Amino acid sequence: MFRKIFGFSRYLYYKLKSLFLNNGNISFNTRILLPISLNFEVHKKSEVKLGKVIFNKNVSIRVRESAKLIIGTGVNFNNACIVTCRGDINIGNNVLFGPNVMVFDHDHDYLAKDYANNFKIGKIVIEDNVWIGANVIILKNTIIKKNSVIAAGTVVRGTVGENSIVYNKRDIIQKAKG
Repeated sequence: MFRKIFGFSRYLYYKLKSLFLNNGNISFNTRILLPISLNFEVHKKSEVKLGKVIFNKNVSIRVRESAKLIIGTGVNFNNACIVTCRGDINIGNNVLFGPNVMVFDHDHDYLAKDYANNFKIGKIVIEDNVWIGANVIILKNTIIKKNSVIAAGTVVRGTVGENSIVYNKRDIIQKAKG
């Protein structure tokens, strides 16, 4: 079905032009740090292009069949980030991901008989110089324009304008007595 890319006991530096995994195509434009805990799945007929990227511990990148993932230069994935691509995800240059960020370009089609294996697929674009805080969830059909900040714990769907700061308002439901 797929193969995984693993490092060894230390970070490895790869300088590769292209690598084929299960008929998928990965292009590296420069050296890339791959920690031992990286889970990188590339399925058949998929395309992955990576600039200079840093993957920290326990990052999971899944590029499903016929999907396209492009990640620019100067991108840093903090610990435990998840990116699952079934359609098209494009991440620009100098994007910082806080820990536990999740990026999904699809939803399950819960009305389908086989809803576990049917998806509504969209697109995600994250432009240059974006900072994504810890525990952010980015959903399908999202565009985050350049120079924006997404605050910790935010769920994002739709278009975020250029030079924006986005956060989910958190109301206090009941104050503690005492």
